[in-house]
Amino acid sequence: MNELLELFELTEYGRKKMVGFSKGMKQKVALARALLHEPAVLFLDEPTSGLDPLAARTVRELIVGLKHSNRSIILCTHDLDEAERLADQVAIIRKGKIVACDTPALLRERASGETYVRVEFAQTCPLPLEAIQTINGLNEPRFMSSNAGKGQHETNGTHPSAVENVLEYRTAQPRVVNPQVLLQLITAGAQVVSVTCETPTLEDVYASAMVTGPLQQTLEETPLNEAKISSLTQQEGSVDDN
Repeated sequence: MNELLELFELTEYGRKKMVGFSKGMKQKVALARALLHEPAVLFLDEPTSGLDPLAARTVRELIVGLKHSNRSIILCTHDLDEAERLADQVAIIRKGKIVACDTPALLRERASGETYVRVEFAQTCPLPLEAIQTINGLNEPRFMSSNAGKGQHETNGTHPSAVENVLEYRTAQPRVVNPQVLLQLITAGAQVVSVTCETPTLEDVYASAMVTGPLQQTLEETPLNEAKISSLTQQEGSVDDN
């Protein structure tokens, strides 16, 4: 008991009643109570729900510490950012069935096979778009001004003073395509300032799993009560739509 009180920074409150405790304090007490019998598997349901940002961060840090103490944790949350930060594996559940289960990185990759790439130059790129389009695996390349938002193409006809100093494109093979693009750009004398790659978020994954899409076409829905418990207890989180 004393070790848990110290772990959750509750030592000075050990003999006090919970009346008047903040929600963050109550969450700490709930976690300490759940660990009293030293469970090998810990189930947590929305542990940061309703907490202020500082209290939520404290609880997340505690969960990470517990995960590293050879405990398997099943975390139910609707906070997709939290799931990505805390879970080694994420299971998305729809109507009692697992419709997607993998590491966050592999789920994002499965949700969309393409990566959005944005290359910014110090000035207008000297390489014509036609030359870049010859690279296999490069989709929808376009030049635009750095003042334009993502995916918005500003032409000189619309904005005469705009400098098209950004190249954006999509590719399903960034590890193959990006080096080829950069080689052509640098060989042509382009002054590359930055390269940004964006992959789908867990929110995109969740949206795909809730409607007919890539995840439904590639993943067979598995009844939750038939899933192997070993696959659900390897320090993974879950996102439930119910």
